[in-house]
Amino acid sequence: MDWQDLDLLIETVKVVSIQCSAIEQPNTLKWIDERLAVPRKLPVYVWNYGQEVFEVYGAKLCQKVWDKFQPINDCLIDLVNFLLQCEEPGIFVVENLQFFLNIVPQTDSLWCARALKINDKLRTIFNTWRLSQSPKYLILLSTMGVDLPSHLVNLIPELWKPLPKPEEIFSIANEVLNEESVDKNASDINTLTLAASGLTEEEIKTGLRLGLKRCSTKEKDALFFLLQYKINLLRSLNLEFIPKPEVNSFGGLDLLKKAFIEVKNKYSPEARASNLPLPKGCLLVGPPGTGKSRALKACAVLLDFPLVMLDVGTIVAGGLKFLKEVLRRVEALEPCVIGFDEFDKLFAASNNSGEDIANRQILGTLLTWLQEKKSKTYVIATLNRLKSLPPELTRAGRFDRKFYVGLPQAIERKEIIQLHASRYDSRYDQKDGPLTESEWRTLLNTSTVNFSGGELEAIVERAVNKIFQQALAEKHQTMQAGLADAVTPITFKINAADLIEAASSIHSLYSIDPDRIIAIQNQSKYFCEPSSSPDSSKYAPPIQTFWGQPISVSTNLD
Repeated sequence: MDWQDLDLLIETVKVVSIQCSAIEQPNTLKWIDERLAVPRKLPVYVWNYGQEVFEVYGAKLCQKVWDKFQPINDCLIDLVNFLLQCEEPGIFVVENLQFFLNIVPQTDSLWCARALKINDKLRTIFNTWRLSQSPKYLILLSTMGVDLPSHLVNLIPELWKPLPKPEEIFSIANEVLNEESVDKNASDINTLTLAASGLTEEEIKTGLRLGLKRCSTKEKDALFFLLQYKINLLRSLNLEFIPKPEVNSFGGLDLLKKAFIEVKNKYSPEARASNLPLPKGCLLVGPPGTGKSRALKACAVLLDFPLVMLDVGTIVAGGLKFLKEVLRRVEALEPCVIGFDEFDKLFAASNNSGEDIANRQILGTLLTWLQEKKSKTYVIATLNRLKSLPPELTRAGRFDRKFYVGLPQAIERKEIIQLHASRYDSRYDQKDGPLTESEWRTLLNTSTVNFSGGELEAIVERAVNKIFQQALAEKHQTMQAGLADAVTPITFKINAADLIEAASSIHSLYSIDPDRIIAIQNQSKYFCEPSSSPDSSKYAPPIQTFWGQPISVSTNLD
């Protein structure tokens, strides 16, 4: 049931539950008054555990506006008893009653008995009011993130107050700009949406007002401040929002690059006009350090989407309630790429343990969302382990494609080395860089066999650091002699000897744990597509038998 159906829903069942954040409580009450109460010419009565009496919404503070309900003993029991007996027409808003409805076996018997009594009386209210012709409506408003207990979910409809859409964001921003008497510069709607999407109405207003005060009422600067405000706010949910990842490409993985281009084409206007389904996402499986995270960031750059990174460990720790809030936020951040790092943590717990049951609830909710989502959110999940992979993860409709990202081949190792070395030595931007074919063969087929992309980057960094330290020492000597300026950049000339020496000092993961890497490769063979074409370059090692004998590819096998 959507938020737009709330009016029809409350008219039909008379009792509904609404979830909103605490900062949105005033706006939600205002919405209830304007959209539900005013058209029906009804008052709104608000109750919470702090005031313990119903008060008319909109009345002045400290003014006793209605004292027909006064608690005698247990205010919660008195509350539901009052609602059962009340003949007064109106919309009754009870805040955070959901917290007291959950019956937890570990709690004391008095709590459980009271919760059971409130649940029973609430069911009676639902059945009585639903059949009544009297204009009485009950809204259970939760601002603490506590859902209805499972036995009431099928009885009382529960809705989340949605986050603002782009057109609503624009209206909210204009309201704040008018309040602050700021000269509007016809803000780009895309810039505003990037800065404010995923925030509640009140969070947008707060961030924009802070930005205007901080930035001397300059709208452009205020929007930039709002974006930083959003990034920090999402960080409190352990969501890393990256507007523009600083990764342009990645070495190798040509088939994966081709797949990402196809994803981009599916978001094109032509694809939308042709009614093609929106892409859902892909799984990247492989050993650590093989470039899965870098490929994820490069995909966001290619699609021109912001990137939202989620730590699965945080989701596991936060539980199902935290996941629902995260999904609500990321849905509102569309279009975006969503990255789930180390997705296998969701099914790493031992079977039949309490942790395993909780993880499977989270995984089930997440996979259902993947199956049913209609937003422009492209999900990329990375996996390091496949041993305990649940079969439901492989079901069609959750992820569009699954790729194995293994250790790079010779030509891919060359591309990765050149990609990282070119940041320091521009000669590596050329076709083969400063190295000869013989030097490349030695580096690729002797020094870096079975090295991962991360380890190849470490080789370049280690070689660069050695050159830097040597150059800096020489510079200090010339400075002491008065022959050099105080600050000048170091010019890097990375040669084959530097890279080979750096490679010899690094122990690859494959050399430390080859059985694990081979096991991942074998398990992925019939589950994933390859992310790279076979290496047919001149740097590819010759095909050999198990005993090292060369095999000629031109041999007639007939």
